[in-house]
Amino acid sequence: MADDDLVARLRRGLEAKDPSATAQAFVSIDPVTPLPLPLLAATSNLLSLHRHNTAAYSAFERGLALADGPAALVKAGLNFNALLYACCREPSMLPSARTAWRVLGEAGVAPELPPLEKYIGSLLESQSYDDAFGVFLTAIDASLSPSLKTSAALVGCCAAEPRLAQMSFAVFSTVKAAGGQLPPELARGLARACLREGTLEQAEAPPRHFRDTSETPPRHLRDTSDCSAPLAASPQPTLLMSHLGHLSSQPRHLLSL
Repeated sequence: MADDDLVARLRRGLEAKDPSATAQAFVSIDPVTPLPLPLLAATSNLLSLHRHNTAAYSAFERGLALADGPAALVKAGLNFNALLYACCREPSMLPSARTAWRVLGEAGVAPELPPLEKYIGSLLESQSYDDAFGVFLTAIDASLSPSLKTSAALVGCCAAEPRLAQMSFAVFSTVKAAGGQLPPELARGLARACLREGTLEQAEAPPRHFRDTSETPPRHLRDTSDCSAPLAASPQPTLLMSHLGHLSSQPRHLLSL
């Protein structure tokens, strides 16, 4: 089938909001066939929302090669947050998620919480701990409140990597400042890591927090299994940065995202 016919099928699939027909037409088009940027953006958007993850990224990649900078993709209507979420559905697509996250930032697009948390989860699964903490900091800077489940996963990193004690303690302090409460076992693990890589004052803070908590917090602050439950208030970036100021002396640093 000629590419002109396939492009026509692609347009019909988009008009009908039919992800299967759109994906089938798109992957059949010769990669060197030039396609308008808005058409590629619309294709990526529809496929991202309907779990055609690889094809969605391919449409984005073709658009990125044609675009005069990331801002042109925004102007064409690309939904960067939907693309990021799609790339995080499959562990094998983490490199694609990294690219989507980088270009999202270069385009000046504000991250949304669901794809941002999905990306943090993907980074943690791949043991890219420094990057995960960097994304968490981006969330705080954007006045987003990651859920207790995400915060707990970050705090728990120091059990596997004690060198992360300072960053884990910063997340713990943010949760505490927002009125949240993490499971006691995480507090004990954090205390042990702080004894090795932090200060005595930091090591004493998690257990003391649980001893000093006399009132039972609301359920959404206690149940870390609910990923949709945000912290009660957006933590302040200065709180985190005050605990992360020593990072320049650490063996590894927050990577450039």
